Formats: sequence, structure tokens, C-alpha cells
Amino acid sequence: MPETLTILKTDTEEVIETKRRKIQAIKKTQRADKVEDDAIKAQAGWQKFFHNKASSRSRCGFLSGKPKESIFKVSDTLEGKVGVTGSGKGMTEFAEPRKFTYQYV
Repeated sequence: MPETLTILKTDTEEVIETKRRKIQAIKKTQRADKVEDDAIKAQAGWQKFFHNKASSRSRCGFLSGKPKESIFKVSDTLEGKVGVTGSGKGMTEFAEPRKFTYQYV
């Protein structure tokens, strides 16, 4: 706070009230600035995480685990469709489930 806003014993009631209002206004703007700075820091932290960690997981390419394949690639078979990823492949074959029998000893 500026030294001009310190309340003195010789100040009148009107001067004291104006000084209090000015002090409250300064404190209010300081609080608003602090809240805004905290929001900017949180936003910067999230953007840093998103650009470094989250976006690197979703990329395809070398050593990412995702094949880099165009959606406009035409499959080798005649049944394949343009724009459908993985078209022309058959359905996944699963082993026939067997019933498990418990052996009580």
C-alpha cells in the first residue's frame, strides 16, 4: 500500500472513508490479478502436458505401435472399399470355447 493511504489520527471521517475505499479497490484488483495469474499458470501446465505427453502417444509412425496407413489406400482384394480402414480383411477367427471340468480330489 502507498504511504499516502495510511490512516492517521488527524484524518477526518470523510478522508478515512475515502482512504478505506481506495485500499479496498487496490486489494480487489490485486486479488483479480492473482486469480488470473493462477489460471494462466494452470492453462500453461495443461498445454505443456498435452503437447509433450498426450500428443506423442496418439501419433503414428516409427516405434509408436500404430501403423501409418492412409484411409484412401485401396486393398488388394476386390471386396475392399476406399476410405474404410482395414477393409478387405476377413473377420477375426477365434478358437472354439471348451467346457472346463473341475477335478475334485
